[in-house]
Amino acid sequence: MTKRKEYVLTILIIVMGVSIYASTLTADFTYDDIQTILFNPTVREPFSLHSLLNRDFWGRSFEHTIGTWRPMTTLLLWMDWHVAGGHPLVFHVTNLFLYGLLLAVANAFLGRWGGNQWTIAGRLLAVAAFAMLVIHIDVITNATGRAEILAALFTLSALLVAMPKDGSLRLWRILASCLCLLFAMTSKESAFPMAIVIPWLVGRHLRRRRAFAWKPMIGLTAGCFLVLGSLVIFRMNRLPFAKTHDTIAFDNPLATMPWFLQKLGAAEVFTHYLQHTFTGLDLVPDYSYFAIAVLEQGAWPRVLLGSLALMTLLLVAILSRNTRPLVTDAIVGFAGSYAVASHLIVPASAMLADRLFFFPSFWLMTLFALWVHPRSLQNGVARRIKIKKILAGAYASWIVVQGCITTVAAATLWRNDRSLFAQALQSYPHVSRTRVNYALALRKQGEHEEAAWHILLSRAYLIRFPKPIEPNDFPISWDNLPLPTRLESLHSHLGNPSFLQVSDQAIVFCFVWRLHPQQEIITHWRAIAATSSSVPSTDDIPSSEPEP
Repeated sequence: MTKRKEYVLTILIIVMGVSIYASTLTADFTYDDIQTILFNPTVREPFSLHSLLNRDFWGRSFEHTIGTWRPMTTLLLWMDWHVAGGHPLVFHVTNLFLYGLLLAVANAFLGRWGGNQWTIAGRLLAVAAFAMLVIHIDVITNATGRAEILAALFTLSALLVAMPKDGSLRLWRILASCLCLLFAMTSKESAFPMAIVIPWLVGRHLRRRRAFAWKPMIGLTAGCFLVLGSLVIFRMNRLPFAKTHDTIAFDNPLATMPWFLQKLGAAEVFTHYLQHTFTGLDLVPDYSYFAIAVLEQGAWPRVLLGSLALMTLLLVAILSRNTRPLVTDAIVGFAGSYAVASHLIVPASAMLADRLFFFPSFWLMTLFALWVHPRSLQNGVARRIKIKKILAGAYASWIVVQGCITTVAAATLWRNDRSLFAQALQSYPHVSRTRVNYALALRKQGEHEEAAWHILLSRAYLIRFPKPIEPNDFPISWDNLPLPTRLESLHSHLGNPSFLQVSDQAIVFCFVWRLHPQQEIITHWRAIAATSSSVPSTDDIPSSEPEP
């Protein structure tokens, strides 16, 4: 492949990767943007270094934080807010720009890291696959997902600058790499393990180029560990990495399981992650793994499949460390980026979402491209070359399909919260948090009775916990019935005592979250059920004006 053709293809891949999200330029703030931007005083108020460093990602004080502290991401959100008075267009433009920059840096890194050990076509396949993955959709379309983009961008920049094309590792490269690592860690907590991965990958790269020297490598390693240690000490003294509380158990039972079952459940979650990555199906803009009934079906098949996949990666990494060093390094990169979201190391990663797999999927796509398009493709046996070409063609076709799905989903789902969570309910109707999110979107549009119904149903899910909800338990078809019929169905399904209990919990929830119209409506429904042991009729349902 000529240099000109390589540049043209690289630019085409970057443009395509960005353009599939072009429809989001007309989208509103969605999902977590409400908390990280609209309700975040650090973002909305005049710049304050004290607020930036002493409030968490959601704008809370360290006394009330859940453990997410990302000042670099918050700073860029603040800049976007003050550029155009908080118009969402600016946030989406910045996300697309950063995404395009990330793809360019990813391509440059793979070229420097891989050298002549794999083909240019293989490298471009890896970049294209990473650019088109459907599982990344809530990272690019959502302003809050910028944390994932920045963490990956700064991590790859740290690797790129520490891998000289010619010569040895110089002091300025060490300092620049450590600074990029600091920016990555203050963009997203998932970058913390990269302090170990960066020296490993750089050292292996320098050995392959016969440019390894102990003194600069010790300097780079010490610098990475100094950055890591400083942030760990700061967090240990000021805020936790993650706060666990009782409500997390309702979202993900894995967080409260015994240690051994937790590890088995982590293997099962890994199977779901692979399924989401390669199919792009059942993705929702919520923590979709909340809906997984972990270990409900015993050790087969997902636990065994996930365990087998993890052990296979470990075995391949060991066997390939000398014969195919890039494969081993890609697996190490995957392990470092996946560790925080895996449940294997940090049980508090209960808030598991598809967007947490953004950077791990980069390494996964790189690993797959190394397999289907290695340098040995040019010199192998004819039959093997043919098989590899077929695999590479299939991989390219799969990339195109992923891009098409991403384009449609970004255009149709990410307009606003209502369309977003309506789709989420279709995929996972029995996630309490999704019901609440949809209710908040309906309330914003003045549909208070509908919002009250979804809040009531979300509390009904919780009285089943920890027993998983069966498909025919609280059927999704209820949402299409007239409201009185839904209430009658729920009342009959629960029985009067449980209906009153669920109503009480919903009323308390509405009071805490200041959902006053919904509180009044549910209180009215409860009063009728308490006095008549029946459910409201059409005439009993009060009308409710939107809040001023």
